[in-house]
Amino acid sequence: MSIAHYLELQGMKKGRLEGLMEGMRKGMLEGLLEGMDKGRLEGKKEGRRQATLSIATHLLAGGVDRTLIKNCTGLTEKELQRLHTEYFMKLV
Repeated sequence: MSIAHYLELQGMKKGRLEGLMEGMRKGMLEGLLEGMDKGRLEGKKEGRRQATLSIATHLLAGGVDRTLIKNCTGLTEKELQRLHTEYFMKLV
């Protein structure tokens, strides 16, 4: 094997390694950013859900008609019943 051929192979190995490392770094960064975005969206969704439940609980406690609460919040009768039960269990 000539020196030129040896150096060419070494350069190719180095280039592959650098390319692999760069690809891994970019992939990890993209994965991290995607995970953060997904977490942020899930957090917002959970926050909206908690706000809806809190509002429905207060409306139930205030005696507002259950049909109106269901129509405005999108909650089911079963969910309203659970909120109602949880609210009154806290009072006891």
